[in-house]
Amino acid sequence: AFGGEYHWTADLTTPQRFRLQIAEADSVEIERLFQPTIAREGGLLARTLRLGTAGAPPEWLSGRNAEGAVSIQDLTVADTHLRVNSARVVWDGPDVTVWGIQGKLADAALGGELRVDLSGRAPSYRFEGKLEDVAYKGGKVDFSGKVTAAGTGRALLASTQAEGTLRGRAIAFSPDADFRRVSGRFQVSMAAAGPRWKLSALEVTQGTDNLSGAGATQADGRLVLDLTGGGRQVRYP
Repeated sequence: AFGGEYHWTADLTTPQRFRLQIAEADSVEIERLFQPTIAREGGLLARTLRLGTAGAPPEWLSGRNAEGAVSIQDLTVADTHLRVNSARVVWDGPDVTVWGIQGKLADAALGGELRVDLSGRAPSYRFEGKLEDVAYKGGKVDFSGKVTAAGTGRALLASTQAEGTLRGRAIAFSPDADFRRVSGRFQVSMAAAGPRWKLSALEVTQGTDNLSGAGATQADGRLVLDLTGGGRQVRYP
């Protein structure tokens, strides 16, 4: 269910205008609705022989020209629930830009811009923005960076990668590791067991000590930090 407005004009040089207000949506259902647009694989022979040029979108897609606003109160992506308070959409042929995104992931503030490239056989996505006040081990962490992905369905999730910078405060990482402040860089990739984190250029304030180092997700899924400072070297699981 959704509500909104749509304004059409016969002048092809003028964007179609729309406004959509959606109470609930699921990313799987959104992908299904847009399947003819985002995955143009053709027939069995074309897919098998890789016929056709990925850089030549069909005429009906090349001529698409629309602008509008979207809000989604509850958007489900895998097992995660997001709220998109507001976002502007510009759809120009195979290029879609969703900018001015303002929303929430749990209690964390989400903002940024999403670009979708529909010129190939499968879509590619690039998000750049911030996620602030993420609850983690009794404290808060801010993330700033980019997320990229390509494909559809499970292939889309498996291809997801992220990188950027982080800043945290009041993190009770382990019983003997309370961090007043944390900063560094992060990389995330997806695996069958879940996301795999790699942290670098870490700067940690623990009490009166300043530590530096790196961290990574282990085979058992735990995030382990290796830090040095003040004449000592420590490992925090």
